[in-house]
Amino acid sequence: MGSATTICSDKTRTLTTDHMTVVKACICEQAKEVNGNKTEILGTPTKTALLEFGSSLGGDFQEVRQASNVVRVEPFNSTKKRMRVVIEVPEGHFWAHCKGASEIVLDSCDKYINKDGEVVSLDEESTSHLKNIIEEFASEALQTLCLAYFEIGDEFSLEARIPSGQ
Repeated sequence: MGSATTICSDKTRTLTTDHMTVVKACICEQAKEVNGNKTEILGTPTKTALLEFGSSLGGDFQEVRQASNVVRVEPFNSTKKRMRVVIEVPEGHFWAHCKGASEIVLDSCDKYINKDGEVVSLDEESTSHLKNIIEEFASEALQTLCLAYFEIGDEFSLEARIPSGQ
């Protein structure tokens, strides 16, 4: 390192390889450790980490991407701390997906998928449980992200705003 002219580090001033991985996840109310996946995908660190994670769960993002039509993308906005995309699924319905700061995305949700795989109302107890998991992950110096989706219905125009989902 004696002759280095540039050192790359993250916000905690640790050396970084500019590669993110998912190490913990909360899916259907269950927080779990995630084992690393050898799949390497090119793209932004956040996007590749999510695609590698989905792949480790048995997902095939190429197949899903080919079966869906991306209709509208709202890029990440540092003020809103989220990004959103509308896709048309094979049945001709439109879904909005959101990815962003956990507390921001969670606050915009009114339902969640419980441990039985059912979509249920997000009550005070489940909100508190999820916020505790977010705080636990953050206390371990992990960057937390929340993913959400909702069905828009059968019609969506390019001129329309992406609905908030509530």
